[in-house]
Amino acid sequence: MPDNVYSPPASPAPRPSSSESFEGSGTFSIGQCFSDGWNKTLANIGLILIAGLVSTLVMVLAGITIIGYFLVVPVMTWGMVRFALNLHDGCAQFGDIFSGFTNYGDKLLKSAALFLLLLAISLPANAVYYLGALNHNTSMIVVGYVIMVVFGLVVMTRLYFAFVFMVDRNMGAQDSIKASWNMTGPIWGPTVLLAFVSGLVSMAGVLALVVGLLVSIPVSYLMWISAYRQAVGKP
Repeated sequence: MPDNVYSPPASPAPRPSSSESFEGSGTFSIGQCFSDGWNKTLANIGLILIAGLVSTLVMVLAGITIIGYFLVVPVMTWGMVRFALNLHDGCAQFGDIFSGFTNYGDKLLKSAALFLLLLAISLPANAVYYLGALNHNTSMIVVGYVIMVVFGLVVMTRLYFAFVFMVDRNMGAQDSIKASWNMTGPIWGPTVLLAFVSGLVSMAGVLALVVGLLVSIPVSYLMWISAYRQAVGKP
């Protein structure tokens, strides 16, 4: 209570924006990421395989129609992210993969906008490589590849969580990118290491006679979901 009872009430402290309201630790453990990814995959392998098969089939069929690629694939991607988040949180259902069709117009616009923004961000870094390939110029291809790798590590890796923010916090495309960028700034090193380790996990699936991909791909992706939950927490 203020000393002067006649003084006007103090204004409440401003609430942080949605892209800054993190409740997690701000960082993550690679070991915990792998443990979560592995355990949650094995515990839900049947549901994961069915959901993955159906969602992949729907997106392939949609892509064949061309227009379906723009009208279906973005919201199916939304649904798969929601499925992964719920899987990590222990409440996943098969119907989660179709959750993007709820409030369809809003989610389609947000998802499509995010895809386009990420494409626009990555395009300049890929230009040299594709120009070299188009002109069969080996030097340009090599330089372009180096640029792509460096740009991927410095920039694109930091935006990997954008779609997770969009789905988990119902953000718009720009806010999702900003949130992912802000989150990974102080933990860029661990984020790059996570990209490397999760890549090794996926590669191990290929070496395991490809069948291992049925386990390694969900483990790899759930490692990123675990990192997100550790760093950001639940909304």
